[in-house]
Amino acid sequence: MTPERWVQIKDIFASVVELPPEARRAGIAGLCQGDAELEVEVERLLSQHDDMGGFLEGSSPASSKSTDEIFSPGNVLAGRYRILEPLGSGGMGEVYAAEDQDLGEPVAIKVIRPQTPFGPGLLDRLRREVQLARRVTHPNVCRVFDLGHHQQANQEFIFLTMELIRGETLSNRLKREGRIAPTEALLIAEQLCQGLEAAHRASILHRDFKCSNVMLIGSGDQVRAVVTDFGIARLIRPPDESQSLTTTHGMVAGTPAYMSPEQLLGEDLTAASDIYSLGLVLYEMVTGSRPFRDESSWTETLKRLTNVPPAPVKVAPELNQRWNSTILRCLARDPAKRFSSVREVAESLKRRRGASPRLPLRFVVLAGACAVVLVVVAGFLLRDRIWTPKLPAQKHIAVLPFTFVGTDPANQAAAYELSESLTGNLSRLQASESSLWVVPWQEVRNQKPGDEAHASSSLGVNLLLTGELQKNAGTLRLLMELKDSKSLKPLRSGTVAIPGSQIATLEDKLFEQASSMLQLHVPPETLHNLPVGATTEPGAYEFYEQGRGYLLRSSPAALDDLDRAIALLQKAIDKDANFALAYANLASAYARKFRQTNDVQWLNKAKPMCQRALSLNENLAPAHVALGRIQEATGDREGAIREFEKALQLDPTDDATMTALSRAYDSAGRFLQAEALLKDAVRRSGISVNYAYLGKFYWDHADYAQAESAFHNAIELAPDNPLSYYSLGGVYLAEGKYKEAEDILTRGIVIRPTAGAYANLALARQYQGHYDEAAAMFQKAIELRPDDHRNWLNLAVAYHLAGNRPKAVAAFQNALQLTQKIAARSPKDSGILGWQARYYAELGEKAKAEQVLASALTLSHNEPELLFNSAVVYELARERDRALAALRSALLAGYSFSEVQNAPEFDQLRQDKRYSRINGN
Repeated sequence: MTPERWVQIKDIFASVVELPPEARRAGIAGLCQGDAELEVEVERLLSQHDDMGGFLEGSSPASSKSTDEIFSPGNVLAGRYRILEPLGSGGMGEVYAAEDQDLGEPVAIKVIRPQTPFGPGLLDRLRREVQLARRVTHPNVCRVFDLGHHQQANQEFIFLTMELIRGETLSNRLKREGRIAPTEALLIAEQLCQGLEAAHRASILHRDFKCSNVMLIGSGDQVRAVVTDFGIARLIRPPDESQSLTTTHGMVAGTPAYMSPEQLLGEDLTAASDIYSLGLVLYEMVTGSRPFRDESSWTETLKRLTNVPPAPVKVAPELNQRWNSTILRCLARDPAKRFSSVREVAESLKRRRGASPRLPLRFVVLAGACAVVLVVVAGFLLRDRIWTPKLPAQKHIAVLPFTFVGTDPANQAAAYELSESLTGNLSRLQASESSLWVVPWQEVRNQKPGDEAHASSSLGVNLLLTGELQKNAGTLRLLMELKDSKSLKPLRSGTVAIPGSQIATLEDKLFEQASSMLQLHVPPETLHNLPVGATTEPGAYEFYEQGRGYLLRSSPAALDDLDRAIALLQKAIDKDANFALAYANLASAYARKFRQTNDVQWLNKAKPMCQRALSLNENLAPAHVALGRIQEATGDREGAIREFEKALQLDPTDDATMTALSRAYDSAGRFLQAEALLKDAVRRSGISVNYAYLGKFYWDHADYAQAESAFHNAIELAPDNPLSYYSLGGVYLAEGKYKEAEDILTRGIVIRPTAGAYANLALARQYQGHYDEAAAMFQKAIELRPDDHRNWLNLAVAYHLAGNRPKAVAAFQNALQLTQKIAARSPKDSGILGWQARYYAELGEKAKAEQVLASALTLSHNEPELLFNSAVVYELARERDRALAALRSALLAGYSFSEVQNAPEFDQLRQDKRYSRINGN
């Protein structure tokens, strides 16, 4: 549709929208002058206007009681929901209060009238939108639970179950009382911003944000505002509507009086569109009317495309400048000139922080005395009436990394270790506490302090346990707080304080205190009670806590942490030569050092440490895990499996051991056992991370359909965890579903951008032929991770495909230099040598490439990635026979055929008749 055609449609629409229904037809015919296609477009726009403006308005009982409700109190829908009372009606549906008889909880039921004219596929669209809406969990957003069907009198009814909110819409409040005072309006505005922010974090736009989609419970300083109807009303579309749910280009859906200019023009939408609608709601809330409200509804809308709205202060002179400037910026016609997020809107409305006005001393003294009196009186009144918030029946908990009050990095590492050990201890209660789910430590270990607000939807939990370690005058004190993950309101708190001489008892005391806060029963046998593996030497235990904390935090990028862990664990052993846990963890540290350096001296050091730990306590699970790691490193896969199985028998709830065993089964070719172990974890505890582990297994075996399903489940359970989006994006790439990959990766990047996500997004665009865009995305990946040689490789390939050879060469040279640095530290890393050989080949240095490749192949013969890089080297060296042989070996070893298909280095090779036979066909 051309812009001129769109303007013509809007002009005719504006002329007839206010006419009575019976007069519209003649008006349209006269203005369209025989243009049948134009008539159809205007009719479509009118239909959208009527449908979107009337459905699910959330009207209050007092104002919209219907005399012909579809259902009556006592009716039961779908054999489950008993109607209690009608709440209101809109142009296309009825709203009821009901009881969910299965759960014994109240819900709201929104029923779509059966005579409503729907297009084909409505139910599928509704179902997908409900799945999206369920991802938004926030106190200021009305929860959407499910989509249901009910058969009655040979008719099928579609209904939605939602959170029951008893209050009135902001629209009705404004009609009843007029403008809202700025003090209360600020409370409402902040809550609306929080609700919209939660939706935007989940990559969901409201697109129909208006006063009638805001419910108010209470008033004054006790008011609660709830945003309703995310993405629901906009689904009711004409029968021939076939547009994708995730785009709005060319589609005008929503209520025109609250649409942004870009929404009116049918352009693609961003969060800025919701911010514009928010500005209109704020304007109406504090002035009592919308800009240009004296005009007809569509003329009012069209004026917003061309006219600057009158300043709110001109309508309500008592408003201060904060309200005025914030609202006007929200209503900027250019989306780029609005606030970049709703959080910024809330911050703009808040009063600037500054020094409080100083009171005369006599008033300060008087106020202090009054405060003391009030505290004393309150203490007497409340000492026997302390209210403790109720905990949820299902306790899905994450123990976030504890912090240390101070600057000592060793004590910070000790705090980190205490949170990990508490996670493991609480996990052991899962066998006896069916209501308890504990997120594995490896999923929370990188959670950033202060980012608790995202934990609920990123980890799929409803409870958070945080802690702060303090050390003062020889006393250790750890303050813990149990919080509701959504509201972050404290539910319980507890403190453990011990003398430094009793540090070895700290883990047990933390476990007991946390279990008490969670109202969990702790069997005495689950406490350590200083087993043979522990120590009674305070100094040894302190070094152990610090060393293990560094070991837990260490990563390939943090070699210093691993070195500190080794030094501190050795100090613990020097203090107590019989400290079995310290030996076991030192063995693990040495084994990890070997994996990072490929230097066999670290394996030689690890073995005696492990043997010493097991000689002190043969039932020490961490010692068996460490020995399993050592067996893996030496190529003894069956030996590794035996050790991991023994460790899992000793500690069946340890998720890290479970994943290690599944990987060992997998590498030994025992695929069914690996799959069964992961499926059992899903059945035992259907949390997001277990689905992610299962998805990774299927991904590794190129079972993309199963992987796709598993990652979808992971996203549904933890919709704010970007890793599942990235994994699903990788699956789509492997399947050749590049547009789907682009969409899902973009949603993940909105939550948290990473180099890997940008790299995969770039590949999705590159595979679709958008080489310049791919290069721009690879640049973003490099900005986040400049030391990853694969990012430079990808950038080089994108430049090559775009025809920019000089930039491609420069990128290949950067990639080569990075692998040379890694090879200098780890000269026996066959994978790095394979990459290095490839970069030499890409730069035309054939002899050097084959020399380095030969060294790599003497270290490993069956690594899929190395075999693939070998094929690239041979193809670039014009050795086609060897390239085909290497490529076939890579595919047999599990390398992705989709990546082979997309590798530009094989453009000519794919023309070879023998290529069609290398995939085992």
